Amino acid sequence: MTEIPDSDPIIEILYGEKKILNSKYTKIQIDAEKVQAQKINELMGRKIFDYQFFKTLQNSPHYKPIEKAYTYILNCILERTDCFKDIKLMNYHLIVTGGLDLRSDSNGKDVFILLEWPLIKYIDLLNTSIFCARDFNEYYIDCKAIVNTYKQKFIEKNNCDIFSSIYDKEQFTPVQYQIMQLFQQIQSIFIISHELGHILNPNDIGIAAEITADLTALRAVKEYVYNNTKMTAWIIIAIMLLYSYLTLLDVGTAEDHEGKVKRRESWLERYDMVLDQLQELPVDVNEQELISGYDIICTIIDNLCLEIIDE
Repeated sequence: MTEIPDSDPIIEILYGEKKILNSKYTKIQIDAEKVQAQKINELMGRKIFDYQFFKTLQNSPHYKPIEKAYTYILNCILERTDCFKDIKLMNYHLIVTGGLDLRSDSNGKDVFILLEWPLIKYIDLLNTSIFCARDFNEYYIDCKAIVNTYKQKFIEKNNCDIFSSIYDKEQFTPVQYQIMQLFQQIQSIFIISHELGHILNPNDIGIAAEITADLTALRAVKEYVYNNTKMTAWIIIAIMLLYSYLTLLDVGTAEDHEGKVKRRESWLERYDMVLDQLQELPVDVNEQELISGYDIICTIIDNLCLEIIDE
């Protein structure tokens, strides 16, 4: 990553929020990570984590491996997509912090993208539950428990742990785990590309700015996979789920009834614009049936949003 001058106030603000993730790994944590890494290698069918990874990990703060992984995705987006060619040569700084408000900024030469690890973990938790919950009712309960924990942690400021998994990796089959990772990657590409969309259109404001950034992000995702039609159904599903997740989190962490209603309406407006584009993507009958199954999950999440609004 390009060296960042300490004199810039925006950098001081952004990096100041890193303290929550700044601690080093202990030997016990490293040993636990090795066990998890071996399981991930087995589920993915290839060696993702090796000796060198752990040698580097034991001398790094908690955020560094996350920052490295998402910086790699950012660089791939800039290399593979044509939609960001006008901002490709700027200096990019992807910064991992411990909040929920994903955002970006630029001083005209440098771009700063704030990637909130708890937000990424929230998405991971809901993706995980899709494959591990025994039925739709259990998935509904999982979603409610997850969003309530985030509300307690970030709104009510209770000292609760949100970084543990609901389900153990032993409950996954290799195919389930690989699909979940595919969802996570598509969603991460979309999220980062959305922030790049704001940098590309700095004069846009309000809901119009969000919609423009969303549509740019969708285009970027398609370009990222080189418009491979085999990926179309998975792109549609992953983005549908992402909008549902973010709507739930935004509604669930609003402080009053009016705020909850406005946040849901705002997300629905954004989703309608992207849905128009998603529905134009060609899929066959079997793919449409697969998408419809995941649409039920989105309906469950929206019902939970409505329940939270009516509380």
